[in-house]
Amino acid sequence: MAKDEMTSSSVSVAAPASAAPARRRMFSVELLRLLAICGIAVFHAFLPIFEQMVVLGPQASVLQGGAGAPVSDVAVLAASRPLVWVLALLQLLGSWGNHVFFMISGFFLIPSAAERSREPHFWSAQVRSTAWRVVKVVAAVAFYVLIFVAVNRWLMPVEDIGSVWWVTYNIEFVWLYMFFIALAPLIGWVVARCGKRWQAWLAGGVLLVLYALNVYVALTARGDFGQLTAASWRKQIGAVSYFVSFVLAGVLGIMIRRAHRGERAEKSDGSPVERYVWMLRGFWLSIIGCVAALAMLLAAVFTMRRDYGLLSALSFKSTSPISFVLAVAALMVAVCSRGVRNHEAGTRAAKKGKALIEMLTSGILGYYIAQALGYGVMRVIQNRLTAPSLSRASAAALAGSALECAGWQLAWCLSAIFAALALVVIICLIDRLIRQPLLRQVKLA
Repeated sequence: MAKDEMTSSSVSVAAPASAAPARRRMFSVELLRLLAICGIAVFHAFLPIFEQMVVLGPQASVLQGGAGAPVSDVAVLAASRPLVWVLALLQLLGSWGNHVFFMISGFFLIPSAAERSREPHFWSAQVRSTAWRVVKVVAAVAFYVLIFVAVNRWLMPVEDIGSVWWVTYNIEFVWLYMFFIALAPLIGWVVARCGKRWQAWLAGGVLLVLYALNVYVALTARGDFGQLTAASWRKQIGAVSYFVSFVLAGVLGIMIRRAHRGERAEKSDGSPVERYVWMLRGFWLSIIGCVAALAMLLAAVFTMRRDYGLLSALSFKSTSPISFVLAVAALMVAVCSRGVRNHEAGTRAAKKGKALIEMLTSGILGYYIAQALGYGVMRVIQNRLTAPSLSRASAAALAGSALECAGWQLAWCLSAIFAALALVVIICLIDRLIRQPLLRQVKLA
C-alpha cells in the first residue's frame, strides 16, 4: 500500500513537505483498518447463504415434530427470524469495510498531494511516486496469481482460474484501489484550488445525488443474484460510490489539517481554542450509535414483515447509505484526536498488541487480493468448518426440537465468523512474512 497512507502522520501535525517530520502510524487508524477487513471477511462468509435466503423467501416453521419431509439447510435458517435479522445486519459490514478502506487511503493521500501541489516540480515527483505505487500493487497481484496457479495445480481447483475474468472482474476492487491512488495527485491539485465553501457545497451536492441514485438502484435494479457483470448498474454505481468516498475523505483530511493550523495560531497568541463540533469524537460516536440503532430497527421491521427484498436493499452492496454514514463516522472517530499517543507508552503487553495489529494491517492489501482470487477456495474451507453445525440444525428442526435447532444455528454462525477471522489473520501474516520480504528482495515492496 502507499507509503503516505501506511505511515500516515498525525492529522494534528500538518507540516509542509519541505519540513515534514518523521512520520508515525496512527494506531487508531491502523485498528480501524483491521476492523474494516474483518468486517469484509465476515460479510463474505455469510453472503452466499444470505443471498439464497433472499431468493428462497420467508419460510414457515420447519419444525416437523417428527420424521417429516426433508428440508434444506437454507430453509431452516430462513425460518428463524432472529437469525435472519442478524445476517441482515452482518451484510452491512461488507460495504462499510470497503468504504473505510478507500476513505483511509484518500484521507492521507489527497491532503498530502494538495499540500505539495504548489511546489516546483510537483507533477514530475508525483508521476514517479504514483508509478511506484502502481508497480507495487501489480507486483502483489502477480505474486498471488502465481500462488493460486500452484494451488490449482497441486492442491485443489481454483474457481475461474485461467479466464480473463479471474484477473479482471474478480479483483475489480484491487484495480479500483490502484486507479484511485493513481488519481490522488490530480484530485489533490484540483481540491487545493477550490475554495473552502466550494469544497463543502460540492461534496454535499454530489453525496445527495449519488445516494439518491444508490437507493433507486438498490430498490429497483437488483437483478438476479450471481449475475453481476462489470457493466451492470450496481457495479458501476459501486465504483462511483467508492470513488466519492475516496475523494470525500481527502476533503475531510484537508479540512481537519486546516482546522488544526487554526488551533495552533490561536494557541500562539494566548487566545482560547474553540474546537468544531464535527471534530469531536463524541459527536461521531453519537452518530454511530444513532445510525446503528436505526439499522437494527429497520432490519427488525423488515424481518417481522417477512420482506426479505427490503432486507437485501438495506445492505445492498456499496449502495447502502447506512454503511456509508457509519464508515464516515468511524473514520472521524479514528482521526479526530488531540494528538497521537506515544507509541512507546503503555505496558509491554500493550506494545506487543500494537505491534501485532500493525503487522496484520501491513498485509491487508494481500488479503484483498487473495480473497478475490481464491474466493472459491476460502468458501470450501469455511464450508468444511461450518457444515457439521448446519446439518445438525436441520436434523434438530426435523426432530421438532426448537431449542436444539437454535443452539446449532448459533454454533454455525459463530463457527463461520471464527473461520473468516482466522483466514484474515493467516493470510495477513503470510503476506507480511513471505510476500513482502520476497518482493523487497527485488525492490518491489
